[in-house]
Parts: sequence; C-alpha cells; structure tokens
Amino acid sequence: MNTQVILNKPNDEQIKNRLMRLMGIGNDDYYLMRYELAYDYFKRKGYVEDNIRLMVLSSTFWRWWNQQLSSFDFKYLHTCDVMEASQDRYKSLFIQQDVYPSWSIMRQIRREGLAAMKRNREFSNLKL
Repeated sequence: MNTQVILNKPNDEQIKNRLMRLMGIGNDDYYLMRYELAYDYFKRKGYVEDNIRLMVLSSTFWRWWNQQLSSFDFKYLHTCDVMEASQDRYKSLFIQQDVYPSWSIMRQIRREGLAAMKRNREFSNLKL
C-alpha cells in the first residue's frame, strides 16, 4: 500500500498572481520589487555595488535568485496574515534570510556579468 502523500503546490505563476493580488500590485511592480529586493538584499549582506552590478547582468544570477524567491513566496503565502501583506513586509522578511549563491554559481555569475560589461561599456555605469 502506498502511503505517500503528495502536496498540491501551486505553480509559480499561480503563486505570483496570488502575491500580486494580496499586495495590490501589477506585473511591472512585481518584477520591480524582485529587482529592488536583489539590490537591497545583497547591499545589506555587505556586497559592494560593483559586485551587485555584475550579478544583475547575469542570467545565471536571475535563475538562482528567482528560485530563492519562489521558495520564499510559497512560505510567505502560507504564513503571512492577509492584513499584513505588503511589499515592505515581504522585503523585510526576505532580507532576514541567509541565502547566497554557491561558489561555482557565483563564479558563473561573475563570468557572465563581466562578459556583458565587455559587450556594452554602458553597463559599467549602470545605476542601481
């Protein structure tokens, strides 16, 4: 007899839509929040702005970052009081996390960021 229980976890798109509805924001604000959170998170963790600039230019970084946020989104939806749901609350709770790219992922992120800067010199002046 199979006694395994399968949890019916909503997909990432459903979770995103529930978060946006709870926070009263649209698609653009949702992605802007994720971008700003990346900057705020790594700035508070002691990363210098040049390293953050390299990170946000990397597709590997965004895959890793979105994976971290997707996991957090699911937990947030199940622990957050509906009355307290807001972008500020979301950001303040996430910033308490301790998540960092592994050494090998960080190496790939830096490689991609440097390559993006070489292809387009304007990226080196990117304002975060």
